[in-house]
Amino acid sequence: MEELNDLPSLIENVIRDLEIARERFKADEAGHGRLGVLTALDVFNRLGTALLANQAAELLAPIRSLQHALIDAEQGKAHPLLIPKKPSARPPDRTEHRGLAGIAAVLMELQMDAGKSVLEAARQVARRLDRLGYRTPQGKTISPNRVTKWRNRAMTELATEDIVAERYIRMLAEIRNKYPGNPTEAFEQTLKSLPEVLPIESLRPEKSD
Repeated sequence: MEELNDLPSLIENVIRDLEIARERFKADEAGHGRLGVLTALDVFNRLGTALLANQAAELLAPIRSLQHALIDAEQGKAHPLLIPKKPSARPPDRTEHRGLAGIAAVLMELQMDAGKSVLEAARQVARRLDRLGYRTPQGKTISPNRVTKWRNRAMTELATEDIVAERYIRMLAEIRNKYPGNPTEAFEQTLKSLPEVLPIESLRPEKSD
C-alpha cells in the first residue's frame, strides 16, 4: 500500500481491497466469512500503518491481536480472545439479532412519529419485517408483541451496556436528522436498506453438527 504522500492512490487501494474483502466474506460459507474479515482487518492494519507511522505498533495492537486470533481459528486452533465467556444463565441472543431488535424499535418509533398508535405501529413493523423474511432468534415469525418488547427494552436499557438500546438511540437520531419532519419516508428508506445493512443470512440459526 502506498505511503501517505500518495493519498488518492492510498484511498483507491483501500476501497479496492475492501471490495475484495466483501466478496471473500460472502463466499466463505464454511468459515462464516472469516477470510473476508481477515482481509478487511489487513486493509485497516496497512492503512493504520501508513497513517500512524511510529505509533502504529502500539495503536494497532488490538486489531493485530484480533487478526492473530482469527488466523488461529482458521487453522483450527483455540485463541483466548475468541473463547466465549461462560454465561451464568441463558446465553444472550447473537449480536445480529440484537441489532435487528434495535432497528425494529427504531421502525416502530418512526411509525408512531407518523401518527400510528402503539399497537398499529408494532403491527406494521412486524408485517413488513415478515414480508422481508426476518425472523426471531428461534426462527419464528416476528409478532407485534415482540416488536413492542424490543422497543421497551431499547428505551429502558443503558446504551453503554445494551446493543439494542445503543442501536436504537444512535440510529433514530441519525434517521431523524436525515429525514427531518418526514417519518414515513424515513421508515420506508430504513426498510429498503435493511437487507444490505443486516442480511437475512446473518440471522439464520446456525446448523449444529
